[in-house]
Amino acid sequence: MRISITPTFLESFSKLPRQAQKQAQDFLVKFEQNSRSASIHLEKIGSFKDQSLRTARISDKYRAVVKVPKTGDIHYLLHVDNHDEAMRWAEDKVFAWNEHTDAVQLYTAPDALAPNPPAAPAPSRTAPPRLFAAIRAEDLLALGVPEAWLERVAALEDLDQLDLLSGHLPDDAFENLFGLADGLPLAELLETMRLGKAKAEDASDMEKRLQSPNNRRNFWLPDDQKLAEALSGDWQKWQIFLHPSQNLLAYRAKTSPMKVTGGAGTGKTTLAVHRAAHLARQGKGPILFTTYTKALVAAIEAQLGLMGLADSARETIRVQNLDALAFQLAREHELLPTGWSVLDFEKNSETELSQLWRDATVGLDLSPEFAREEYQEVIAAQGLRELRSYLVASRQGRGASLSRRQRAEIWNAYELFRKTLEERRQIDRAELFNRCHAHFAPLMASQKPFQHVLLDELQDFAAPELRLVASLVPEKGELLMVGDPFQNIYGRKLNFQQCGISVRGKRSQRLKVNYRTTQQIRSLALRGLAGSAYDDFEGGQESLAGYISLHHGLQPTLMRFDSPDEERAEALAQIRRWIDEQDILPEQIGAMTYRREDLSKLRTLLHNQRLPYLDKPEQMHDAKKEGVRLLTLHNSKGLEFKAVLIFAYESSSSITRHLRHDPPRREQARKDYGALSYVAMSRAVQFLYLSGRPEAIESLSPTQNNNA
Repeated sequence: MRISITPTFLESFSKLPRQAQKQAQDFLVKFEQNSRSASIHLEKIGSFKDQSLRTARISDKYRAVVKVPKTGDIHYLLHVDNHDEAMRWAEDKVFAWNEHTDAVQLYTAPDALAPNPPAAPAPSRTAPPRLFAAIRAEDLLALGVPEAWLERVAALEDLDQLDLLSGHLPDDAFENLFGLADGLPLAELLETMRLGKAKAEDASDMEKRLQSPNNRRNFWLPDDQKLAEALSGDWQKWQIFLHPSQNLLAYRAKTSPMKVTGGAGTGKTTLAVHRAAHLARQGKGPILFTTYTKALVAAIEAQLGLMGLADSARETIRVQNLDALAFQLAREHELLPTGWSVLDFEKNSETELSQLWRDATVGLDLSPEFAREEYQEVIAAQGLRELRSYLVASRQGRGASLSRRQRAEIWNAYELFRKTLEERRQIDRAELFNRCHAHFAPLMASQKPFQHVLLDELQDFAAPELRLVASLVPEKGELLMVGDPFQNIYGRKLNFQQCGISVRGKRSQRLKVNYRTTQQIRSLALRGLAGSAYDDFEGGQESLAGYISLHHGLQPTLMRFDSPDEERAEALAQIRRWIDEQDILPEQIGAMTYRREDLSKLRTLLHNQRLPYLDKPEQMHDAKKEGVRLLTLHNSKGLEFKAVLIFAYESSSSITRHLRHDPPRREQARKDYGALSYVAMSRAVQFLYLSGRPEAIESLSPTQNNNA
C-alpha cells in the first residue's frame, strides 16, 4: 500500500499538539502496514457527501480523514483533527479524479452551499450579466471546473460572487476562473492545463499520473524516510508541493535563457532553488546562484540545504551575491590592479561619488545629477568605451534630448571622473562589471566559469550586471532570471536586447498565485502601485492580470495618529497582543519603518519593555535567533513574517515633497516608494498592522487608488 499526502493534511497536522503529532506518526506506520487493522478502525460515515471518504482512529480524541481508492493501493490522507472537527471538515467534501485535467481534486459539494448572493444592481440593466457567459462548458471543464459545479459557475455575475467560492472550488479551477475574469486569455490558461497533464506513456500508471505537474501541487507520494522528515518538521511545504507552472519550469529538460516574473509571494525563489537542485542532481555543474544583496544569499543557502542534495551535488552550486562575485573574479583574473578598490563598496561612498561628479561638471549647464545618471543609464549601461560610440548611442527613456556638443561635454565629465578615480587607485562599480564582462564575453564555452546561472531578484540589477552574468555561461548553458518588476525599489532600468539576451515568447513566463499573503493583505499592498507603469524589461509593461491569493484572512489594521507618542505606545501594545494573545513568537514579527530614526525610537521602546529584538540585517534569516525583527522597509526584501507592523508610515507625496520643482524625478521617486510600500506590506503572511499620520493612512484608501 502507498500513502499520498496532501497539503491539507500537512497543514492540519502542523496545528496538532506535539503529543498528538507523535500519535499521528505512529498511526501512519500502522496504517501503511495494515489499513484494515481493527485498531485503525477505518470507518465509512453515512452522512458524508463523498462515500469514498473514511475516518481512521489515531487516538480516542483524534481522527484522520482518508480517501480509499476503488482500485489500486494508493490511499490519500486529507485531514487530521479532533473527532468532531474532522467530521465537520469532511462531511461536505468531495475527492474525485478529473479526467479533463488528469488530476485529483478536493472541493466542497456545491449543494452544501447557499445559492449565489445577488450581485450589486447595475443602473438600467435589463438582464443579469454573466461573468463567464462567453466561455463554453467544455472549456470550463478543461479549466478544472467539476461537472457538478458547472451550473453554479455559469450563474456567477461578478468577481465578488466568485471570491466567495474560494476554498470551495478546486484550487486549479478557482485560479483559472479568477484569471479569466481578470483578463488572462482563455487559450493561455487551457495550454497551461494541457502541459500539466501526465505523459501519454504514463496513462496506465496511477503513481506516475499523480506525479504530473497538475497533481504535484496537491499530492505527494513520499518514501518512508521523507514522510518521517516531513512530519518531524524537517521539511516545508514549498519543498514538496509545486504549482504546475513552477513544476514545468523547474524540471524542464531544455536549458536556455529564461525570464520568470511574478508578484510577491508567488514562489520565484522556490522555483529557482528547485531548478538549481535539479541541475545539480543531473551533474550539470558548476552552477552559480546569485542575487543582489548579501542577506538573500543566506536565505538561498538555507533553502538549498533543505533540498536533500548529496554533498557532491551541493558542492557544484556556488551561492554568492553579485558584487562579491565580480570583485573576486576581477582579482582572480587580474582585471583589477593590486591595491585598487571599488569606491561604491566603501563607507560613505555615496557622499564621495556625489562630490566627484560635482567636481567633474564644474562649468557645465547640465547638473551633476543629470551627468551621473547619463553615465549610469547610457554610457555604463551600454559599455561604451569611446566618444564616437556615445555620440550615436540610443538614449531611449532618458527624457530630454542632447545636442552633439552636450554629449561631448558629458563625455569629458565622465573622462575626468574616471581619471580622478584612477589617481585614487579606484574604479566605480559599473566599471568593475564592464571590465569583467569584456574579459569573459569572448571566451570559448569550455573556458566559461559556470555551465548554468540562476539569478534571483532580477529587478535589482542594472545592465552592466546583467551583461556580466550572461557572459559567465556558454551559449548552450542556462540563464534563469527570476524577479518582480513591481519590487523595483532602486529605480533600475533593464533592456534585455541591449544586454544581448533573448527571452521573447515562451522564454518569458509569469507566476500568478501568491502563496504567502492573504487576499486582503495582497489587495492593500497593491494600492501603492496604482497609477504607475512598471517595465517588464522587454520594452513592455508588466501585468498583474491573474495575480491572486488563494488564502483569505483578516483585513489589515490601519491606524491614524496625530501624536507620535500615542502611535509608538499603540505599536508596542500591538506587538504585545500578537505575542500574548495570538501566540506569535517574537521572531515571527517584522517591525518596519521607512526612516532609520523612527526605527531607533521603536528599538528603544522594545528595549525598555525588555522585549527581545534583532536589528542587524545579516541576522534576519536566522530563525533560531529569538527576537522581533527590526528593519527598514528597504531591508525587508526577501523576508516574510507571520505578522508585520509598519510604523510611522508616510504618504508618497510627503516622501517626494523635496522634488516638487523636478517633476520627472519626483514621479520616479513616487513610483519607487510605491514599490517599496508594496514590498514591505507583502512580507506579511497573516497579520498586517500599519500606522501613521491621518493623511498618510488616507492615501491608502481604495477611493484614492482604484486599481487595487
